[in-house]
Amino acid sequence: QGEVVKSRKVTAKSGIRKLDSPVAKLPKPKITWPLDVNKATIAEIESVPGIGPALASKIIEYRTRNGLFQKYEDLLKVSGIGNAKLEKFRPFLCIK
Repeated sequence: QGEVVKSRKVTAKSGIRKLDSPVAKLPKPKITWPLDVNKATIAEIESVPGIGPALASKIIEYRTRNGLFQKYEDLLKVSGIGNAKLEKFRPFLCIK
């Protein structure tokens, strides 16, 4: 007769991933707000509430094609950003 072996979960405090978890989750980097849009990575931009992968890609693409943003309002030139969204992002994004 076979012996039943139960798997044991290891807490995150120990630094070992759970046995039933396929991939250990890495801690998210701490972000200091507001982000400088001219230096932020796509992952950092995606962390802004209201910005998903598609809009983050558009911001990076615009910056790559047109150069650095000169003023905050230049974000209005990115397809998908209007006045309402621009104001919503103000606490999270800046131009330095």
